[in-house]
Amino acid sequence: MPAAGDDLDALGRCHAAAIQGVIPFGQKAGQRTLLWGEAEEINRTTTPKAKKKLCADHAGYSLHAGVRISPCSARRERLVRYVARGPIAKDRLSLNRRGDVVYRFRHPWRNGKQAAVMDPMTFLSRLAALIPPPRSHVLSYYGVLGAAAARRDEIVPPPTPAEDERVPHSCGAGKASRATAKPKRRRPERIPWSTLLARVFLIDILRCSCGGRRRVLTMVRDPAAIVRILSHLGLPTGFPPRGPPRAVPRSLPFSAHQ
Repeated sequence: MPAAGDDLDALGRCHAAAIQGVIPFGQKAGQRTLLWGEAEEINRTTTPKAKKKLCADHAGYSLHAGVRISPCSARRERLVRYVARGPIAKDRLSLNRRGDVVYRFRHPWRNGKQAAVMDPMTFLSRLAALIPPPRSHVLSYYGVLGAAAARRDEIVPPPTPAEDERVPHSCGAGKASRATAKPKRRRPERIPWSTLLARVFLIDILRCSCGGRRRVLTMVRDPAAIVRILSHLGLPTGFPPRGPPRAVPRSLPFSAHQ
């Protein structure tokens, strides 16, 4: 069986193999990744998959349009946090007796599969495929979902306008003008910077040591004023010294159990 993406470079083959779920290099290049509980000689490419409503699989790509998030900020935020999570969970990685990497799924699949088994080279290729290239977008929209698509409004529902943001009508305007008038788009809600810092670094910057809450009075942007304030408080005004580089570990911290 030919390897995935024979006409691509090494990184391109890693991406193609990760999408198709196959082994990119070695003697088993092009074969499907082994799943826990599945015989190694079974070729799953010929196994028919159950068709679901509003779902499609083609050439290694899958589209799932069966779930729609209602215009609720809590559910939308939960979806965004799920998408922005880490690609792998280190606690579910382990090595088996043959030295292969075993990645356990969070929940067993419907067909009973509980983990993916990969040789070290395949596992490293999957990690390389997860690292986004520098200065490139990690999320792109194509077709009618693109920002400049002419028929995007027919696919993506507009936000619900507030009562005070509707287009005003004159007293003499008829029903036809009211029906054709479009409501103004609402400005997306912005999360405060202190909340973003607490989510990323787990530090509440507005919490005082006395137990109260700090309040922002003003923003100081003048460099000379910043130096005077830091000097008055006895704080350093320059950049901290650069620390020594950390040693590269010789082995990955996998758990010893299978």
